[in-house]
Amino acid sequence: MSTHQPPVRSVTTAQLTRAGLTSRQIDAFVRSGKLERIGRGVYVESLDVDAASPESRVREHLVRAVALCRSSSGAYLVGPSACLALGLPLLVLPRDVHIARASSRVQTRRLGVRAHRPWSHDIRTLDDLGVDVQCPEAAIVELAAREGALHGLVPADVAIRHEDVRFERVLASWGTRHGIAQARLVAELADGRRESPLETQTAWQAHGEGIRLEPQTVIRDRAGEWVATVDFTVAGYKVVVEVDGLGKYRRPDDLKKERVRHNQIEELGWLVVRVIADDLRFGRFVPRLHAAMARAERR
Repeated sequence: MSTHQPPVRSVTTAQLTRAGLTSRQIDAFVRSGKLERIGRGVYVESLDVDAASPESRVREHLVRAVALCRSSSGAYLVGPSACLALGLPLLVLPRDVHIARASSRVQTRRLGVRAHRPWSHDIRTLDDLGVDVQCPEAAIVELAAREGALHGLVPADVAIRHEDVRFERVLASWGTRHGIAQARLVAELADGRRESPLETQTAWQAHGEGIRLEPQTVIRDRAGEWVATVDFTVAGYKVVVEVDGLGKYRRPDDLKKERVRHNQIEELGWLVVRVIADDLRFGRFVPRLHAAMARAERR
């Protein structure tokens, strides 16, 4: 998996001193806002963060995370911060940087930092970021256990798609700590065939209704020829679920091609339920899914 390279360097007092700056000059840069002191002897260039841009917020989080790890010997990123460093998506971007230390608990009262108790799992070094992080399985288990199954399922689907992720050992290491049932559910439901967080959320809402959505189903015509590969079909029903994300129709003729494809699928007797993010957010998806399933039964 690719990682996100912080766009702004963190620097230490020693590096600034070697570059010729005095302590008075460093303090002046901090007062002027050109540098921000993020840890003892560690600074970052002040960030111009667009609060409306998730990408910008991820970059800002990682810059602070890297700087905090550099300022605390032996510290590594855990949970949501580890997921972001590993290039995994999250349902909600964290406000705090989540860190731990293998030898002893990180002692901090700094705002914007969440210190976690260490537990037994693999740690890997990310050379491009220059920090240590939990392995993907451990980061996902910790996230799911602390925040909920859906929070862990969003990065788990991507992790499984990109590398050989196995949860058995880290689940055993987490043991009977709080949240183990949620972490086990993530391990059970994770599916690398789901291609976006929106698809993961769609499958999760269906799961809550006891409905299984089968990802990446091939639709064929009566002669057995390929017609389309759809996002989901409903197990046991001739119902297709198509998830429409923001980037789905990039070229001018994409919408026209999708309409032709949609009609071909319906002509073969399938009912199509289309989903956008607001349908999930405002509870419109599940009633429409039940209605389509009822119609399919009556045919």
